[in-house]
Amino acid sequence: MRAMPLTDQIKRFTPKGLRRGAYFSFLSALATCLPLFKEQALSASIDQHATPLLPKALLLLRIGLPGFFMAHAAVRVGTGSISQFAAFLGNLGFPMPLQIVWLITIYELSAGILIALGIWVRWLVPGLMCIATGGIVLIHRHNGWFVGEHGTGGMEYSVCLLLGLLILQTQALDQRASKQR
Repeated sequence: MRAMPLTDQIKRFTPKGLRRGAYFSFLSALATCLPLFKEQALSASIDQHATPLLPKALLLLRIGLPGFFMAHAAVRVGTGSISQFAAFLGNLGFPMPLQIVWLITIYELSAGILIALGIWVRWLVPGLMCIATGGIVLIHRHNGWFVGEHGTGGMEYSVCLLLGLLILQTQALDQRASKQR
C-alpha cells in the first residue's frame, strides 16, 4: 500500500469548513515545505557547546510549559468545575466521565510537577500530548483556529502546547540517546 502524500492526509482529516480558511492553507504550505527540510532536521542535534543559550531555553520550557496544564487542573479543582467537565464528557457519550475528569486533573497536576523537575519527562509528556489532542478533537476544532482577537476557544493555543511538548519529548529522547553512546 502506497503512503498518502501529507497534503492529501491534511485534506482527509481537516473538517470541510476549515479547508477554505487560512488554517488549511498554512497546513498545506507546511506540508509542501517539510520534505525540503527533512534531511536537515533529521541530522540536526543539540550541541550544548555551540549554543550556550539553548539548554537554558529548554530548561525554561520544561519548567514553564507544564504550568499551563497544572493551571487548568488547579482551576478545575478550585472552582468546582470538575462536575461541569464531567457532564460535558457524559453528553459526548464517555463512560464514567467523572472518573475520567479526575484522572485528567490528577495527571495534569502530577505530571506537571514531575516534568518541571525533570523526572520521567519522556514517559509523561506523551500523556499531556494526548490530553491536548483530546481537547482539540472534542472542543477546540469546533471553534476554529484562533483563541483571541479573531476568534474564541480555537485550537491555536492547544497546537502551541503540542509543539512545546514535542520539543520537550525530542530533548528527552535526545538526552537518552546521548547517554547510551
